Amino acid sequence: MSRSAQFAVAASAVVVAVCAVVLTAKVLWFSGLPVEARQEMTFNSAELAKRVQRVLGDRGELPGISSGMSCPEHVVIRSGNAFGCSVVHDDKVKTVRIVVTDAEAGTIQVGKLEG
Repeated sequence: MSRSAQFAVAASAVVVAVCAVVLTAKVLWFSGLPVEARQEMTFNSAELAKRVQRVLGDRGELPGISSGMSCPEHVVIRSGNAFGCSVVHDDKVKTVRIVVTDAEAGTIQVGKLEG
């Protein structure tokens, strides 16, 4: 067998081996290896608004009847995430800063009512 023929056979063997490894890896990857797909959890804005209003009421920051407490939709529950909720109180729109302190427990820190 000539030298070029030997080289061609050796190169073909390497190509076949590489293709076999790649194909095996793809089959294993798509057929059973655990793949982590994380879906980020979000707060229910209506329930969150009730929690915030309850905290503000317990602290005496909302004397009398307040209305229009609202928190943004689709707030991701991630530690350190900060956002604002608003409330209409005495015909004024006031805001309160919320910080997620523990994502696993859904714990929040409710700031002072401002505005």
